[in-house]
Amino acid sequence: MLQRAMIAMTFSCRPKVLIADEPTTALDVIIQAQILQLIKKMQAEFGMALIMITHDLGIIAETVDRVLVMYSGQIMEQGSVAQIFDAQQHDYTKTLLASLNASFELSGDTEPGALPALELRGLSKTYRVNHRAGLRTSHTDFHAVRSLDIVLPRNQIVGLVGESSSGKTTTGMIAMRLTEPGGWQILVDGTNIFSMQLAELKFFRRRMQIVFQDSYSALDPMMTLSQIIAKPLHIHTISSGCEQTETALN
Repeated sequence: MLQRAMIAMTFSCRPKVLIADEPTTALDVIIQAQILQLIKKMQAEFGMALIMITHDLGIIAETVDRVLVMYSGQIMEQGSVAQIFDAQQHDYTKTLLASLNASFELSGDTEPGALPALELRGLSKTYRVNHRAGLRTSHTDFHAVRSLDIVLPRNQIVGLVGESSSGKTTTGMIAMRLTEPGGWQILVDGTNIFSMQLAELKFFRRRMQIVFQDSYSALDPMMTLSQIIAKPLHIHTISSGCEQTETALN
């Protein structure tokens, strides 16, 4: 929402020059496409000159007229979109475009009969939404997650893909029990942590970690970097205070 508000604020003055620095980074692919269409529409309507700064080659292919490829503070190559994508000259540009067709092989096969690392069985989460109309208040239920089943095998990768508000983040928060689900089972190495008390749950949280979407709100700005990194070691009493700091600094 912050990203959308900033884009709207930018267009409010009807600029003639716009520098768009990764304007769709925080947006899902559906909203990203809508924002790009809006930028192109405003660019044509205002007769606006636009610099689109992005690492997304797909955005470049769909949005711009001319491309400049940078590396280590220098322009490696420049030309029309067709030239850069179809007849590039510089080795760096060739490597960059070759990454679009890169593939990988999934490694780390699960042992036969091994319990999954994580199982989510029949999870659901409903939020009550208040609506004010004058002096009257009504309520509706928003179903963020409905009867969800996910199995994450050991040493494997499972991706959750969907647009904004589809329930991806809520699912991750439920898996850590940072958000309490409506039911039924959260199995870590075959153990159901859904009904655990906080003291017992603390042991399992040492084995489950999360990278939050918004690091600005997740990290304490009053703490130093070493204190932030050492915080999990302190919570789980791993080594002494001096050793925790040394581990964080290394």
